[in-house]
Parts: sequence; structure tokens; C-alpha cells
Amino acid sequence: MKKIISLLMVFVLVIGVTGCGKSNTPTSTSRQTKTKEVDFNTEGTIQETVLYDQDGILIKATDIEYSAGSFDLNIAIENNTQLLYSFIAGSLGYSANSINGYMVGEGYFNEDVEPGDKVNASMRFKYDELQLCGINGVACITPGIYFQEDGSYKDIIIDPVEIKTSIYDGYDYSKESIKNTVKNGLFESALNCKIIYKSEEELYSSKKVKIQYALVGTSASGDKVAMIEIENNSDFIMEPVIRNVKLDNIVECYGTYDGQTMYPGKKAIMAIKTGSLVGEHGAFYDMDKLGTISFDLILYDENGEEVSQAKEIALNISKKKSWKLPGKEVYNNNGVVIYAANKYDDEYQNHMLFLVENKNNFRINADIDYSTVYVDDVMARSICFSSNVNPGQFAILDLEVYTDSLPSLEGIKKAEFTLEIKDDNYHTMDEAKIVANY
Repeated sequence: MKKIISLLMVFVLVIGVTGCGKSNTPTSTSRQTKTKEVDFNTEGTIQETVLYDQDGILIKATDIEYSAGSFDLNIAIENNTQLLYSFIAGSLGYSANSINGYMVGEGYFNEDVEPGDKVNASMRFKYDELQLCGINGVACITPGIYFQEDGSYKDIIIDPVEIKTSIYDGYDYSKESIKNTVKNGLFESALNCKIIYKSEEELYSSKKVKIQYALVGTSASGDKVAMIEIENNSDFIMEPVIRNVKLDNIVECYGTYDGQTMYPGKKAIMAIKTGSLVGEHGAFYDMDKLGTISFDLILYDENGEEVSQAKEIALNISKKKSWKLPGKEVYNNNGVVIYAANKYDDEYQNHMLFLVENKNNFRINADIDYSTVYVDDVMARSICFSSNVNPGQFAILDLEVYTDSLPSLEGIKKAEFTLEIKDDNYHTMDEAKIVANY
């Protein structure tokens, strides 16, 4: 997965705070634009720069236009072929734009260009998003653009071209870091959040990539976002990937959670949102007592080849724990323990949560056979996604019973189903009938 969401959008989605507005009317007379109490330097200009010129396709960066809350990098595209092509930048499928020292979100466009046609596109970047990284002017910019033939799934990614602006030589890069925006209070005021944890330790260090700063922010509602600042020290394009995210040792994302394309010498901010992780079973946790957010970091090169083994990174927020071990044990065999936890209703399904503990020295997979689910001796239409659980860790099985087969969970006394346990080779270890009495 290759995706990036802007820092502001992370908190908009999780905390519900919107950033500064933007104007679509460019101006060439305004030299300083005030936003979030920090001036953004709008003096940086560029010369027309060829980004790609091959096989009848010509892509050029023509100029920068500044407006009240954002700037546009204008792109001219020529399709001198006999084929229809789509040209894309800043998408969730591939986002590789950088400004000054940072990989950044935004800058999205998607343009279909007919054979023999020319199209002008714009990549828009908001000042307040950039200022969260300490960027207060455009000294250099590298657009990440790719294109594909109509009906083809083959992406042609253009090689990155760094465009230096007129303020490049005198620009001060030393102020660019989330650490500085947190220190001067801009981060909390801009996002209306409270920093509850920050670390300046080297949480990860190699010849290729390092993590020197991390933070966790929270809102009044208790939603939390972890952010880590990653730097690519290599001479190559790298992609750090976050996998296997855990909250207080409960696996909430097994597999890839996020990945970020990074140019050599650039930094990036990667975020983990607890709200999107726990989803519908957030009621199992008391997020005010969240102790640790942990994850595995793996490095890939630009060809998708793994260049480092997974390393676990732990953000130890506090010594508390956001959940308690449920008292109702419904299964204990083959090194696996299952506990009956919360049950609750939502608009579409009724949920019964089961906590899975793996005491083995190998990974296991736990699943519920949806065709065997009975509630109070009535067969119920249901769904449940299996959970992979590493040694010594926990996971949650969310048994979702559709409301048209069971109006409410209130007052139920018993749930029955067949539990399936498999080892790390997906060989069946046990199939057991489970009865949970409430």
C-alpha cells in the first residue's frame, strides 16, 4: 500500500477540527500571507522546468501561483501520441510530492489527456499543512507524477526532478521539524489538540532510515493520533511501511497499515489513528488510560524489495492500560485462551466481542464459523473476520449479528458457535463448540 494523508486531514478525520480556508484567486502582488500566526514567504518563483519528455509525452512545471491560504504548482501536459493517457499526482495510490525537506500530502490532480491534446493541471498545497512541519516558504519542490494508458493498469512513474525556487540559496532549513512546531505551540493551537506524549529518542536507526521524534496527540473526546517523523538517510528512494499495529498489546491491524514513498535526504510524517484502528469495537477500550501504541517498521526499496527486517517500535505513553481482562473464559486449550467481552448494538449489527490470547511460541489464527452461530437457541445471520495473533499477544474477534435476524442483544442469555484455531501454517489445531453465557 502506498498512501499518505495530510497532517491536517488526520486530525480533521479523527478530532473533527478543520484547517484554514483557501482561495482560488491567485495574486502576484501579495508577498506575505498570514496563517496560523506565522508568515508564509510567497516570494519563491521557478523557471519553467521539464519534468518528462519521452515517447511523445511532455510534462513541464511552468510556475507557482500564491493565494490567500495555499499555493499552486502549475503543470503543463502535452500528449503527442495516438493514445489516451491519464496523468495523476498526490493520489492514495501513489503520493510522492516533496517540498523543501519533507514528503507532503495534497497536490492532487487527475487529468485525462486525449491524443494530440494539451492540458494545464495544478497541484495545490495549503500553507497551514506545510507550517506544521516548520515549512514557511517554498525553497524547492519535487512533484511526484505518474501516468497510464487508458484501460491499462501499468503505471509509468516519472523520475523525480527537484525544482529550486528563487529563495533556495538563502532559505533556513534548520527550523523545519515537527519538534519545533510543538515547541513553539503552533502544533497544538493549529489542530486544537493536546500533546500527551513526545519522544526525542532514536526509536529507529539504520544507515538508511531513522526515527528521531514521535508524539501522540489527543482531543477532548479522547481520540488519539500517533505521529512519527522519519528521515531517509540513504541515496535511494525508500518506502518505510508500518505493520502489525497494537494498542496495549492487542493487535488491531495485522499486516500493512501505512507506507510512505521517500526521496533521498527527505523527512516524512507517518500517522496512526486509534479511531480507525478500533472501529466499531472502540467501546472495549478506555482510551484515557491508553498505555502503549506499538507497531513494526519494515523498509522497502523503490522496487518493492524488502531491505530490512521488521523492528517493533513502542510509544510508551503511560504506565496505564486501556483494557481489563474479561472475567468470562469460554475456551482454554492448545495454548489459546478466549474470553467473552463486551456486547453492544449499532445501526446495522449487534456485536459480541471475544478476546483471544495466544500463549504459544508461534502465530495462530482464530475464526468463528458464521454458519454455526446461535443466539438463545435461534440461528443468527452473522459475520466475523478472523484474527492473526502473534506469540504472547491478544486480538479481538468481533462477532457481528445482523439486526434482521436478532433485533437486539439486550436480554440475551447465551451465544453458541464453532471456534476454529489454526497454526501459522494454517493447519487446523482445533474446532471447538463455544458457549458464552451472559
